[in-house]
Amino acid sequence: MAAGALSGVSRDDIVERAIGNFRQADGDFGKRLEAAVQVLRG
Repeated sequence: MAAGALSGVSRDDIVERAIGNFRQADGDFGKRLEAAVQVLRG
């Protein structure tokens, strides 16, 4: 769900900041989220 929402955001700086926040809270989740967003964004 988070990856789908973030993949639709057009500003890379916002996406990077959000992923960084998730990574600080849970490193593993942040890595998986980043990978999923990259796949969805192509």
